[in-house]
Formats: sequence, C-alpha cells, structure tokens
Amino acid sequence: MAMTPLQSVLWDVKQRIENDKKLSKLRQKVNSGKATYADTAAYSTHVGNLLGDTFAQHILSVSPELREALTVELLHDRYMDINAIIDRVQKSIDEAQGLHLAPQHSPFYDDRAHQIGSALADPTVPDETIKRRARAATATATKAMHDDRMKSEAKFRSRAGLKCFITRKAVSGCCAWCTAMAGRFEYGEEPDDIYRRHDNCDCTVTFENGRKRQDVWSKREWETPEPGAGAGERVVLTEEQASELEAKHLPEVLTNGEKRDIMNIRLDDIKTAVTGSPISEEVAEYIFSVLAEHRDQFKFDGVKVLALDPKIVMQTDPVQNGTFYDIVLNLNSAFLGGKTVQQLDAEIEASNVTRANSLREAVIHEIYHGKMYYQKNKGEIDALYEVLEGIKIDGISRTAYKDGFECIAEVGVLYERGETSDIPKDAKDLFFKYLGVKI
Repeated sequence: MAMTPLQSVLWDVKQRIENDKKLSKLRQKVNSGKATYADTAAYSTHVGNLLGDTFAQHILSVSPELREALTVELLHDRYMDINAIIDRVQKSIDEAQGLHLAPQHSPFYDDRAHQIGSALADPTVPDETIKRRARAATATATKAMHDDRMKSEAKFRSRAGLKCFITRKAVSGCCAWCTAMAGRFEYGEEPDDIYRRHDNCDCTVTFENGRKRQDVWSKREWETPEPGAGAGERVVLTEEQASELEAKHLPEVLTNGEKRDIMNIRLDDIKTAVTGSPISEEVAEYIFSVLAEHRDQFKFDGVKVLALDPKIVMQTDPVQNGTFYDIVLNLNSAFLGGKTVQQLDAEIEASNVTRANSLREAVIHEIYHGKMYYQKNKGEIDALYEVLEGIKIDGISRTAYKDGFECIAEVGVLYERGETSDIPKDAKDLFFKYLGVKI
C-alpha cells in the first residue's frame, strides 16, 4: 500500500536521520562514553538542518490543513531524540566527575511548534516562501532545543552549588551579531541574548561544570580536582546508594532569595509517616517501590498520613512554602489502613471511578500529579489551576471528568499501562501540551 504524503514525510525524515553518516559517527561516540556537549550540539545542528531540508522538499505535497499537526509531530520527535542523546552524554560526563544528578529537560514548546506549522498553511504567500519557512523555521527550532537544555542544566547545577559556564561558539563566516554573542561566561553573567539564534544559524551553545564548587550561601569556593587526580580507588555506588547520597548531601537551592532544600521522599520517610497508623509497613514499602521505579520520589517533598474520604486512595497536595510549593503525598488511612497490598489491588480494581486498577496504578496516578506541580512556583501553579479546573473531558473515567489535572493523571495511568488507543483526542492533546509526551 502506498504511503500518504504525511507518512512519506515522517518516513523520509526518519530514514535520513538514521542513515546519515555524520550522525551515525556521533551516535557511536555517544555510545562509547567519549562524547561531550560539543558533540550533542553538533548532533542537534546536523539533525535540524537535515529535518529542514527534508521537510522543505515534501511540504507542498502535504495538504495545508495537515501541515500544522505534522510540524508539531516532527519537532516533538526531534525533541525526544536530542534529549535522549544529551541524557547519555550527561550521564558519562557526570559519572567521571562523581556526580549523580537527574536530567533537567527543558519543556517542549508546543506553542512555538504550532506557530511554525500554522505559518506553513498561509494561503497568501507563494510556494517558495512556504518551502523556505519549512526549511529554516524547523531547523532553527530544532537547534534551539539543545540551547534550551543547556540553559536548564546550567541553571539547576548552579543552584545546586556547581560553578557552571556557558559557551557560545560562532561558526566560520557568521554574522556580526553572532560574533558579538560568542564567548565563555559564568552562568548568570552571560548576555541575555546568548541563547537566541536567527534562521540559518549554526552557532553552538554548551555548558560545563567548572573545576570549582561554590557554597550557594557563603559563596565560598574550593577547587575540585580533575577526575582521578590524587584520588584513591574509585568507588562505584549502586543506584540506591547514589540516590541516598544525593538526597543527603546536595546543597540547598537559592530560589528568588528564599532558602529551600532539594528534598525527596525516602523509604524511611514513608515508614515513619505510617508508624502508629493503621497503614502497614508492607503497604508503605510497596508505595515507595513504585515511586522509585523511575526515581519519581524526587517529585515529592514529603509524605503524610491523613484520614480522608474513604473513597480516596491517596492525594497529592501542593503546600505553599514561600514563593514555591512543597509537594506532599497524603496517604489516606481510611482507605489504605488495615489492608494488604493484594486486598487494596482488589478493591481499587473493583472501583468504577478511576482507570487505576491496582495500588501500583493509584501511585502512578499521583506521580502524574507530581509531574504537573514539579519545580513550579506559586504563580505557575495558580495559572495551571485557572486553566485546568474548567476543563471537562468525557470518555475516560469519572475522575478524569473532574478537571484537567485529573484527566492528565488518568491518561498517565493508561499511558504507563500501554492502553492508549481509546483515549479521546482532546485528552491526548492536553497530555502532550503539559507534559510534552505525544500519544
């Protein structure tokens, strides 16, 4: 069966990226553990140019009404690809420096992608303009994904006490504006426009951890030796040991002048919370094991046991702490108390109000609430409430129909289960808009 024009574009882009010799060499270097952020920048630049060239060749064969959706899909695919490459390189670099920090993905800018796609359906401009837009705009947006990620990593690490630097390198023959932006700057002192780029710009932006660590309160600095310099035998930690040390020793974060700890739920926190309550230690350990599957304990700042409505399994509660919120997981003793994991599984499965059919999926539901609140300040969460509380999407569950927050959490359960074919399009779009995950 012949492919549709839309399928042809997706297939051609995928094949060109997978089979490109330069990208293959870069992927091999990444897999060897020897790549740097200069290589991830080169990867995103080449991918962006390949995408732009390929899209421009096909764009006129795609119906105007399909161009916006196709643009969003193509850009989101590149977003996932580029972040996966950076994740692997970051892990190798961090391990060599004895660091164990979670990746800080910048968001997928859905509005930007839709704006680019909408411009490709403009009936008032000639075909050559449409082709130019398809080439330049998608290439520029793809390269900017790498810049955004570098900024997110530098911001997080700087707040965690690492002295970071941003470097912008101009390519040969670049314009005067790009030349003026080029240089190496300590994070926080870089020019405001260093992350910006114009069409057809191949300049690269990277970050690095400096050889100095900094106390974020006293500003006292000390030299960090090169990996292995003067060190004894390297100690390799398990993931559990690394997580424990990270939670214990990461310095406090400075956020808008406030002192705020980098926190997470630990197994001992849940065990302590259920002590003296009807919730068993077995149930507490099981809840933590689900959180820890993908390190989602870092989405939460604390845990409490409360007596809530007996129909509620647990709930995620953002508790204001200055400008930011602490995300607290509330365990409902009225539902969880006096039962085994197996009994809870059976009771949740028999419920007709949620798509969760086990205690594990009830925890996953709360994890997706945590993802929505994670690292957001009061203004951002208030804005989310204003938009999402009025959203009603039918066709999933009674819980999902309450508001957009619950809808996203219920879609998260189905997504993790792998049952996505019957999810309403409006719900898929909502999930993609706020979590950057395309179903």
